[in-house]
Amino acid sequence: MQDRSQVQVLGATNKDVSTLNTAIRQNLQQQGDINRHGVTVRTLNPVYLSDAQREVVSHYKKGMVLSEWQKKHGRNVKNDFTVTGVNRKANTLTLTDSKGKTQEINPNSRQTKARQFSISQPDSIEIAKGDELRVNSNHFATKLRQHQTLTVTGSNALFVSLKDDSGKRHVLSPGQLQDTPLSYNFARPLSKADDSKTHTLIGMKSYVASKELLHDLSQHKDSRIDIFTDSGEKLDKQLDKSDIRPSAINRVMQLTAPRKNS
Repeated sequence: MQDRSQVQVLGATNKDVSTLNTAIRQNLQQQGDINRHGVTVRTLNPVYLSDAQREVVSHYKKGMVLSEWQKKHGRNVKNDFTVTGVNRKANTLTLTDSKGKTQEINPNSRQTKARQFSISQPDSIEIAKGDELRVNSNHFATKLRQHQTLTVTGSNALFVSLKDDSGKRHVLSPGQLQDTPLSYNFARPLSKADDSKTHTLIGMKSYVASKELLHDLSQHKDSRIDIFTDSGEKLDKQLDKSDIRPSAINRVMQLTAPRKNS
């Protein structure tokens, strides 16, 4: 039986990673490796936009949260604003604070840029014993740090017990975990690939396949790569464009959509 610690699952896009995380978690629950009942908390994960993208409202969505830090009575205070309106014609956003007060901003204006907003996307996540989580940015309330990986060792209505990658234990209430930047860590983006792993499973569209990337992933002498894609034939053609063809590719499996009943 293969050591799970030597296996990594990668997705080519954020959507691929989310889909893989959901599928893997459901499978582990069916196997009994993750409890079927846990606690659900609201998450607030960072949205990274380039400087050019931040200036254009088409890159924002209703429901996103813009946060700024202000000095009040000698302390740094965080203020959150929810995007409740997007006006593409005027390039303005309507922001609403926790008290319901609204304001309009133009993200391309000097005044808005000076406020140095951080951008987040709210969602929710169920946390149960056996889950593997990733911290996507620093969280001051819980002292969880960006890039930490966490294993859930217990959860109920009163507390969630976590063990981080250094072995340190954290016991937090579900309330303390509200608005934390957490996501499942069963699958990761290609940019987070670990070249020390001996077995890599990749979910990607055929047109995304990069021979250089696959070559980099196969540098470990015992590497094995399995690829799940929409078209094995198209993926082969993509790889044939280069002289590099990683010998570590073990299997290419084509994913087919279920047929619709006529």
